[in-house]
Amino acid sequence: MKEYTLTSTFGDRPRKLILSHEHIRYENKDLVADAFTTLKREDITGFKHRVDTIVWYRFPVGRRFIISLRGRNNTTITISFASYFGLQKQSFQWYTDIVETLWEYYIQPQVDHLAEIFHQQHTLTLGSLHLDANGLHIPPAPALRWDDLGLREYETYFALYKISNPQEHLRVGFDDWDAEVMLSLVRHILDHRKNASLNTTLS
Repeated sequence: MKEYTLTSTFGDRPRKLILSHEHIRYENKDLVADAFTTLKREDITGFKHRVDTIVWYRFPVGRRFIISLRGRNNTTITISFASYFGLQKQSFQWYTDIVETLWEYYIQPQVDHLAEIFHQQHTLTLGSLHLDANGLHIPPAPALRWDDLGLREYETYFALYKISNPQEHLRVGFDDWDAEVMLSLVRHILDHRKNASLNTTLS
C-alpha cells in the first residue's frame, strides 16, 4: 500500500491519497465524517492523466498534475495537486510514482485481460477503437492493416499510421480516456505479430 499527502490548490488543506491492490481512497470531500471517496479495483473502467501549466496574468507560476479514474456508472475520481513557484519539487516525482502505481495495480491487469480476449476472439472494441484480425480503425477513419501499421509516441499523444503512406494516420491524445490502454494493447499486438513472424521464419 502507498499513501500520499497532496495539496490540490493554492491554500487548500492537504488531502490523503491511499493506493492499495484492492482499492483507491482519496480525501476529496470536506465532511469530517465522510472525507474519502473509495473506488474498488474491480470497478475501475477508465484512466487518464495530464500535466497543465498554471498561468496567472499571462505568467506561468507552476504546474498542476491531474489523474482521473472512471468507475462503473460513470463515477469518477479526479486526483489533482499542484506545485507553485518552483516549490514542492517532489510533486513531479509523486505524479510519476502515482501513475506508475496505478498502472501496476489496476491498469496492466486490464491490458493483459484485453490482450487475452483479442487473441481468443480476434476482435475487440475499446472506446472508439475497433480491432480485428485484419487491423484497426477509429470510425469514421479508414482501417489500418496490421501488416502496414506504424506506431509512434509523442509527449501528449500517440500516432497510428500507415507505413506505406504516413499521411493516413490516427492521433490519440493521452488526455483521452484509456489512451494508454490503447497504446499498450496495440504495441502488444504488434510485438506479438512480429515475434510470431520471426518464429515462423526461423522454423
